[in-house]
Amino acid sequence: QLAGNIAKVAPLPDINPILEGKPPGWVPKNGFYFYDRNISEGAWAKQGTNQTKDSLRFFFSFLAVCHAVIPETDDLTGELIYQAASPDEGCLVKAAREVGVVFKARTDSSVILSINGADEIWNIFNVIEFDSTRKRMSVICEDPQGRILLLCKGADTVIFERLRKTPDSAILHQETFAQLTTFAAEGLRTLVLGKAVLRPEDYDLWNQEYANASLAIHNRAAKMAAVAEKIERDLELVGTTAIEDKLQQGVPDTIDLLSRAGIKIWVLTGDKQETAINIGFACSLLHDEMGLFVFNGCDENNVTSVLKCYLSDAKQVSKQDLGLVIEGSTLELIVKSQEEMDAIESPVLKDQLMERESLFLALATRCRAVICCRVSPLQKAAVVSLVRKSMDTVTLAIGDGANDVSMIQAAHVGIGISGLEGLQAARASDYSIAQFRFLQPLLLVHGRYSYRRIARLILYSFYKNISLYLTQLWFCLYNAFSGQSLIDSWALAFYNVVFTAFPIMVVATLDRDVDKERMLHIDQFPELYQDGIRGRLFSTKRFWIYVVNAIFHSAVAFFIPYYGACLVNDPRSGNYPDISALGVLSYTIILFIVTGKVGLETLSWTWINAVISIVSLCVWFGFIFIYARLFEFARVADFANWYGVPEMFVPNATFWLTIIISVVIALGRDFIFKYGRRHFNNRELSHVVQVLEYTHPSGFSRKHVPKEESHLLMRLETLAPKPTAHRFVPEMPQNGFAFAQEDNQGDMMGVIVKTRAVKTASAKFMSILGKKKKTNGESSPVTPTTSEPPPPLTEQEQEPVFTPNGVEREEGHIQRDPNAL
Repeated sequence: QLAGNIAKVAPLPDINPILEGKPPGWVPKNGFYFYDRNISEGAWAKQGTNQTKDSLRFFFSFLAVCHAVIPETDDLTGELIYQAASPDEGCLVKAAREVGVVFKARTDSSVILSINGADEIWNIFNVIEFDSTRKRMSVICEDPQGRILLLCKGADTVIFERLRKTPDSAILHQETFAQLTTFAAEGLRTLVLGKAVLRPEDYDLWNQEYANASLAIHNRAAKMAAVAEKIERDLELVGTTAIEDKLQQGVPDTIDLLSRAGIKIWVLTGDKQETAINIGFACSLLHDEMGLFVFNGCDENNVTSVLKCYLSDAKQVSKQDLGLVIEGSTLELIVKSQEEMDAIESPVLKDQLMERESLFLALATRCRAVICCRVSPLQKAAVVSLVRKSMDTVTLAIGDGANDVSMIQAAHVGIGISGLEGLQAARASDYSIAQFRFLQPLLLVHGRYSYRRIARLILYSFYKNISLYLTQLWFCLYNAFSGQSLIDSWALAFYNVVFTAFPIMVVATLDRDVDKERMLHIDQFPELYQDGIRGRLFSTKRFWIYVVNAIFHSAVAFFIPYYGACLVNDPRSGNYPDISALGVLSYTIILFIVTGKVGLETLSWTWINAVISIVSLCVWFGFIFIYARLFEFARVADFANWYGVPEMFVPNATFWLTIIISVVIALGRDFIFKYGRRHFNNRELSHVVQVLEYTHPSGFSRKHVPKEESHLLMRLETLAPKPTAHRFVPEMPQNGFAFAQEDNQGDMMGVIVKTRAVKTASAKFMSILGKKKKTNGESSPVTPTTSEPPPPLTEQEQEPVFTPNGVEREEGHIQRDPNAL
């Protein structure tokens, strides 16, 4: 009855116990904000009967013993500092310290506690560490009374199934589960504590087997886990813990902004379903008017039918946001890792799994938010891998702990948050940030700028090289394909390295189309990020547009000088154009065209762009005049190709007129095309924003977009999460979102709310769906409990209410058809 006694000593009233009974002048210390006059500052030792005191003493001693924390002493203050691999584990040890049970020191075989000033030594025999598969940690120890105890803490799903079932403990387990649901509904991370008293002879036999397993060469971890499973059973419930895992600053705003930008957000977490849903509401991922598909109690026989059922209903919804919530136990039936798929030999089973994966993806892609709870690290990686291999999209995974490493490495882009969870995620990622809110500038600003810059850099690099080398191809038409080069080899070598390298380098480094503030606020234009999502700037179509443009420019740069070369004839001086003069003229035209093309592609001109472009062309003329005289000093055959050519033809006015005509013809088409697209066929929101920046220098918002161009804006008012002024999930019953459930039965139910009548009662939504009238020990259909009926709907407002197959809604009742699935 320990958990019951603790509940009596530290009840859960409607008022937050953190604020209950706080003495005047009390301030939190060491980051510990909890205060309860019945427990804090050693008050628990003065409560109730001796049994209550002993129960509380053991509970807090449990927290101070069952862990892997290392204590250190601050040399300056002398205070204890706990080094923990997990902040949750460190939090529980600190909590025990603040109520009077201090973990003082650890040796190779014992831990030393100080309980209200008196030291106790607990001998540690074995530590069975936590892992993502076991979801629990155990310590086998000897308490000061000489008893050999197994202390086990972990997730409620794994601890409850290992508890000893007796008629006397059934009520206690049910009350504890209700408390866990309350904790989880408030967004707290919960653990369940259990113990077992071991007989010395039983422990000796088990310890020998465990030692043999730890010495195994093959499958050591699996063998040790199998042996640990034998002793972690028939536990006695000790109590529960709940820790507030507060969201970082700016998390809701960041998720809201990313969602408005068109990014699909999936949450993969190991928390309970209620906790995960509560966090979804807290971070603006879910809202009250969203229809939720919740998978509860699915098994191998019905999971495919449930997926088809939900997908059928989702296809009928067009004007409502949908969300999907699924637990790891159900997800395991749908998504398998590649290694697990390879291990399956049955073709039929493989086909079934592939069908489930396709159904799951089809349903998930129709949902605005997807939350996978109670999932292991391997399941996180499997989900990311499934999306990556099955969908034509780019995946990004972000996490802050070691359990997120596999997921981060499975995604196209991995981002690690360096925080209290350690640096494992940051070290395994492509990018590391300090806080989640830094995703806003990382993705929407730097990510978008980089996409535009790199797209232009790649396409321009192909364009400028095709433009140059196709002139060689056109020349082959007139040299009988003899292999004679039109352009000197040194000029070809310096083309990409010197003459055309720096203008595009400046664009690929500094260019930006709009100010960064235009993407970082919800009243601005976060949908500008969709340029990358939809591949507007880098696609096969745009590549071939650049190729065709390069072919046209190369033709202009060759044929106009070729057929206009006779105009450069000067009989008085005896200067007649030859292959060298044609090569210099054609190469010069190419340089002017590709440099001008960079100018047309530049969206934010600065003095750096202008200087680099002019200097690049000046370097070419400096090179050609110097290079043309090198033959006088070094009698090298290569230096003779363009010897004396610049002095004969560059000063000629016809030379410059040919350049001007060629550049105008080549770039005139580009200019007219860009002008027409911007002013007469505008399909890019960035162009509209650029005009607004010019016409409204003092500031503007999305409301200033002209009506004729408003089609470029997403209807964000329908996508934006609705504000919630209350805690929605705490009203959720113990069985989650499933309705009309029988006791101890989690049927696969979901709801899609579409009518104004249901929206009117949204504040009571979960309580309406979860409450059951008890009649002679049996459940009756759920009835609404709102005090006033909703206003009647007009004929235009009446819309169908879609629910999964087998659920009938009529006259406020939600009933379950037992034959539906």
